[in-house]
Amino acid sequence: MSLYKKQAILDSMEDITLIQLQTLKFIHGFYSTNGYPPSIVEIATANNVAGNAIQGRINSLIKKSFLTKKPKIARSLLLTEKGMSAITL
Repeated sequence: MSLYKKQAILDSMEDITLIQLQTLKFIHGFYSTNGYPPSIVEIATANNVAGNAIQGRINSLIKKSFLTKKPKIARSLLLTEKGMSAITL
């Protein structure tokens, strides 16, 4: 990764909250362990919050380009390159 690209990612980190970062790390860890992304219910259960709260986090992470999701496809959450960089910094 080029120095400029890494700097751009670091600059964008100001846009992510600690809770959103924890959500990204959970999604990545779940995918690494199970071979497929978690459902909204699984993320909510692991974080001890309502599914609506998780949906809000996911929507924010998608809007900020940390995650992607295919419309109307279950378990389609994937971390983008920006998301992967966020969890490894």
